[in-house]
Amino acid sequence: MPVLRRDDRHIVCSQKEAMIRSLGLLALAGALVVPAVYSLTRQDPQEKAVLTLMSDPYRLDKIYRSMEGPWSIQGGIHLGMAEKSRVQWVTGLETEVLDAAGQKPTSQEFFCHSNLTFAERSGSPAKYNQEMGGKTHLD
Repeated sequence: MPVLRRDDRHIVCSQKEAMIRSLGLLALAGALVVPAVYSLTRQDPQEKAVLTLMSDPYRLDKIYRSMEGPWSIQGGIHLGMAEKSRVQWVTGLETEVLDAAGQKPTSQEFFCHSNLTFAERSGSPAKYNQEMGGKTHLD
């Protein structure tokens, strides 16, 4: 049986550590790739809820400062699927500026941003912030 010198033992240990590190990185890569591949290849749920909201017309005849433009609150909105669940995921939001007379798309440069705020008891954003300790609502 050959006797390893001290330098040889160091090389063997370094190679073993490198192999363990490589296997660990490979396992981590596999753990990240598997969910990604699953999410790309799984079937979408058959039933998706789509809700279209139309606000009252706004008069856009001047330039508004940020957060000072026209706004509205719409109550009585229900996001519901056939199956009752405590959790509802909103997976997309599309906003479009329409001409008030013809309901046809018009220049989007009149639109800066939108806020979508859900309040179970039709409360204000300030009331919602207070109920949640100010940690979940960022308006």
